Amino acid sequence: MGYASLVQVHNELLKIRPPWFGWSAVLASSFLAGFGIYLGRFERWHSIDLFRHPIALSADILDRFINPWSHPRTWGVTIGFGIFLTFLYALIRLAGQSGSALTLAHVPNQQH
Repeated sequence: MGYASLVQVHNELLKIRPPWFGWSAVLASSFLAGFGIYLGRFERWHSIDLFRHPIALSADILDRFINPWSHPRTWGVTIGFGIFLTFLYALIRLAGQSGSALTLAHVPNQQH
């Protein structure tokens, strides 16, 4: 579902902005998702912690940006997943453009 949404956002951005802008949004989304994967998997933060422990979560995130060399795993996981998610998205775009059955940009209305 995340890729389906990203395809829709990307397509809308392509209508009103230059192509580099849409791809910048895809890259930003992929790398932010990679950072989110790191926070959940390694730091054990959950979405609800935005409301339950906002100061501790913010401090933990801020520390990773203020002291990046102290957290190599943070950036390795973030960059690794960011590249992986971007690569998968590019494959989905290519599959959708080639007329393949795997297209997330348009799902036909099926009636039986």
